Amino acid sequence: MDINILNSGTPDSKNWLNIVCNSITTNDLILDYDIFNINFTGQSPLTANLTNPCDTTAIDSPNMDLATNVYTSEDNINLFVSLQLSLYYPAAITAFSTSVSINVNGIPSYLTTGTQNAGASVQGRYALTCTGVLSLSVGDTVSLSIISTGSVAGINYGNVSFSGYVI
Repeated sequence: MDINILNSGTPDSKNWLNIVCNSITTNDLILDYDIFNINFTGQSPLTANLTNPCDTTAIDSPNMDLATNVYTSEDNINLFVSLQLSLYYPAAITAFSTSVSINVNGIPSYLTTGTQNAGASVQGRYALTCTGVLSLSVGDTVSLSIISTGSVAGINYGNVSFSGYVI
């Protein structure tokens, strides 16, 4: 095709593109790659070790088990994952530390973040995020964990979102 035809005229005058680009509508979107997003929208008390805080599915994947919040790889893939959550603490909370990690086969991966609080005189919130790419083999599992030490009484977690997609 002559590049001058593409670069001249108006979009409306290029009707020959309609057979390729016209309008596409569908009731169901079928993806040929895997994607998931699970959430926990409320707040709950933080416990010392928390492995499954999500309880709703925003984007469903047959490879995600909502009961355990574990994703299982069907192929050798690179999976982009993201975990976000908030920790809410009251005024005069004593010292605590929290580590958030995305695990592969039950073992923390390099995707780990955390926070330490030496004590506070005002209430507050920590937002924690882990994002990155995991190289997975067939059957590998991806899960999340929140491990806290110190006095966690009165601390809540919430706004949890755990998502991923194959790249």
